[in-house]
Amino acid sequence: MSEEDHTASAPADTTKAALRKRKERVPLFNDQDKDNISWFWTKYLKQRAPWLGLVMVMILIQGFAYQQFISLTESGLRVIFDDGRVSGLIKVCGMVLAIFSIRAVMSYWVPRLSAWLASDAVFKMRRDLIDHLMTLDLAFFERTKSGDIILKLVNQAQDLSGFIGQTTVNAVRDTVTIIAVSGYLIWKNPALFALVIIVMPTITIVVRRISQGIKGTQATAENAMGNYMSGIEEMTNGMRTVKISNQ
Repeated sequence: MSEEDHTASAPADTTKAALRKRKERVPLFNDQDKDNISWFWTKYLKQRAPWLGLVMVMILIQGFAYQQFISLTESGLRVIFDDGRVSGLIKVCGMVLAIFSIRAVMSYWVPRLSAWLASDAVFKMRRDLIDHLMTLDLAFFERTKSGDIILKLVNQAQDLSGFIGQTTVNAVRDTVTIIAVSGYLIWKNPALFALVIIVMPTITIVVRRISQGIKGTQATAENAMGNYMSGIEEMTNGMRTVKISNQ
C-alpha cells in the first residue's frame, strides 16, 4: 500500500475507532465518581447518620401508606358495589383520610429534613474548599480560570445539595413505593406482576441510556458556564481599561 493510501485510510480508521468508543458501554458512575461519593459521605454526611435513618424510616412509612391506599381503594369499591353498607363506606373513608394525613405529614417533613441535611453538608464543604483555596500557590490561580472556581463553589455545590436533598430522596421514595406495590401485586395477582416484570427491563435500558446522555450534556453545559463566568469576571475587572481606551 502506498503512502497516499495510508494517509487516506487514516481518517477512516480514526472515525471507526471513535464510533466504537462511542458504542462502548460507559458506566453511570466511574471510579472517580464512587471515590467522590465515598469521600463526601465520610466527611460530611456520616455524622448525620441518625437523621438520615429517620428520613429513611419516614420514606418507608410513605411507601407503606401508598400500598395501604391501593388496598383500601379495592375495599371501598367492594363496599360500594357489593355490600352497600353506609357504615362500611364511612369506615373506609376514615381510613383513607388517615392514610392521606400520614402521607401528607411525611411529604412535608421528608423534603424539609433532607434539604436541611444536604444544605448543612454542602455549607461545610464550601467552607472547607475556600480554606483549601487559601493554601494553594499562585500558580494554581494562574492556570485555572476564575469562572471554573466560582462554578465549583457555587453552581456545582448547589447542584450537589439538590441531588442529595431532592433527587436521591425522591429516588429512594419511588423505589420503596415500587417495592411495596409490587409486593401487594404479587400477593393479589402474580400473573399481573409477571407481566409488569417483562416490561421493566426495557424501561431500565431506556432510562440508563438517557442518563448517560444527560451526564455528558451536563458536563458540556458546566464547561460552557465556567467559560461564561470567566468572561464576565474578566469583563468587569477590565472595565476601567476598556473605558479609558474608549473601546
